[in-house]
Amino acid sequence: SFVANANTLTLNGTSTVGSNGAFNLGGGTLSGTGSLTVNGPFNWSNGTINNTGGVMVNGVGSLSGAGSGTMTLSGLLMNAGQLTWSGSGPNNLYMSGGTITNLAAGTLTITADVSALNVGGGGMIGNAGLLRKTGTDGTTTIGGLIVLINTGDVQVQSGTLNLGGGGSASGTFEVSASGTLQFAGGTYTLSSASSMTGAGTVLMSVGSVTLTGNVSLAGTNVINGGTLAVNTPATMAVTNLILSNGTLNGNAPVVVNGSFNWVNGTINNT
Repeated sequence: SFVANANTLTLNGTSTVGSNGAFNLGGGTLSGTGSLTVNGPFNWSNGTINNTGGVMVNGVGSLSGAGSGTMTLSGLLMNAGQLTWSGSGPNNLYMSGGTITNLAAGTLTITADVSALNVGGGGMIGNAGLLRKTGTDGTTTIGGLIVLINTGDVQVQSGTLNLGGGGSASGTFEVSASGTLQFAGGTYTLSSASSMTGAGTVLMSVGSVTLTGNVSLAGTNVINGGTLAVNTPATMAVTNLILSNGTLNGNAPVVVNGSFNWVNGTINNT
């Protein structure tokens, strides 16, 4: 096992922690050009990861920082195992040009009302596996200049997942009845391969969303700011739609099978 609580650990080669060991980062900095593979437990509660070779998690891992900025990522964190993002406090993860990649074999589960904020240099969260928000009714924000690239499956089982930095998707979004998916900044593009389904709420409040994929939502969908462009070959069928501000445009039809309420804003889709 390896425990780092202070100072700097510099990796310039290839390092591996076996399945019988663990890696715990509770402070200090992991740096260098080398890579670290953790096959046993990986626990990050404080400190900085900025090694350019990246950290690969193959087993069970946790991000459990308590307080704003307790974890700072400017390097690469990859997950092919079971990674849980918990802890407490808003913006407990700072991203300074860093990248989190949840690989196809990986599951990243958010179990607390935590969030990520960029501090110089932006950042990216890439999901090719399963990214899931569950367990609370509060909000997790991926904000600032941090983009979410979803080629896998994002599940909002409870609470709100707020996408504030834009991004793109060719994967799926599943929004449960007690969940809300919010687009709240930047430019987000949903390709023709993407889909949004479920009985939950999709809220668009700021920024620009371009949709060419499939939407089938049974909850209440709200546009209260920004621009939603629905373009061919998109198919968008919702049960309830509220347009209270913002703009709905594009060249594909939007089908509302239940209640439609237009309070404010602009409709100019052809």
